[in-house]
Amino acid sequence: MLDESKLEAIEQYKGQRGAILKDKAALLALRAACDYGKEASDWLGYSDSFTFRSRALQMHNVAFPPFGCSQQAKEEIARSSSPVSAGSMWPTGPVDSWSVEDAERLYITLTNARHRAKEVYITTDRDEIRTDHYADSHVGSGDVYYEKFLESLAKTTADKAWATFNGDTVNAATKGSAGGKEMQGDFSIARSLDFCELRIKPLLPFIGYIASGNHEANVIRDAGTAYCPALELCKRLGREDLYILYCGFVRWHITHSPSGITNTYVQYVHHGSGGGKATGAPLNKLKELADGNEADFYTMGHLHRDSAAGLDKRYTDSEGEVQIKGRLLVALPSFQALVDGNYAARAGYRPSVPGVTSIWLGAAERSMRTEIFR
Repeated sequence: MLDESKLEAIEQYKGQRGAILKDKAALLALRAACDYGKEASDWLGYSDSFTFRSRALQMHNVAFPPFGCSQQAKEEIARSSSPVSAGSMWPTGPVDSWSVEDAERLYITLTNARHRAKEVYITTDRDEIRTDHYADSHVGSGDVYYEKFLESLAKTTADKAWATFNGDTVNAATKGSAGGKEMQGDFSIARSLDFCELRIKPLLPFIGYIASGNHEANVIRDAGTAYCPALELCKRLGREDLYILYCGFVRWHITHSPSGITNTYVQYVHHGSGGGKATGAPLNKLKELADGNEADFYTMGHLHRDSAAGLDKRYTDSEGEVQIKGRLLVALPSFQALVDGNYAARAGYRPSVPGVTSIWLGAAERSMRTEIFR
């Protein structure tokens, strides 16, 4: 049954369908006000509850039970061999104990979720927002410009810029990693995560996502466990929804509050893979990603060198007019140090000034720009 008193604060979303999905706090308030997804979706103006329930779960990890509030539905729950737990749309207990139908329903939800972009919603009175893209910080390694990392985080926080973390935030090297013997780090993964939790938490709620990288993949591969340091960091921050995989799409929806204009920018995130000592290697790899994935801007770390370029293309719009779409390729720097005698120096890697790359996205009007500082 809907608790109308709890809906007063979010009355603006009544009958507005998916508008509430841009506001997680309002979505949680709606979840607290109703027992079932059918009630919530009816209040929002959906013709059925499946679409709303799926998007709420996929975008914000907020689960609305699928059953209606009728007496018949309550009797169905009571008869079920896999009763639905309070506040959950899934049965209790191990998945292997669920009915085949319930397990298959979860499987469908999970596979559908893998085919969706990460959504970031921002409302600002500024004409543009700054997004600071951190990559390969390798916190825990002895060969890191850690004070520079802290300075960058402090500036991002002070400027109220948005931050993203693009893999290998903690070192997490294993014996199976390239150069793993020297890159075990002065601190354990757990202690390194303590540092990151302490320093990254002040950025909330201005964090777009936290991605895994090849060092997280090494932990899973060599330790034979599903433990992922990037996901663990998100859990520690109380924002598991920030986690994204090694690569994927992120859609930035930026609303300019004075004008009411919303611009959407599609980013393709990839941590990076393989090696590449040539000057043009990062941009060549980004171009390959752009060939197979349509987006407005592309970011990649891993190679520890920053560079940027435009890769525009022509297309025809819905009216048949030939247009030019501007696209940005952005390779991200690292906070890993090249020290004489260490793995990076012996492998012949190029030195790179440590830091973070900023990308500005227009709010008042559509625009993208990035800058390389030296």
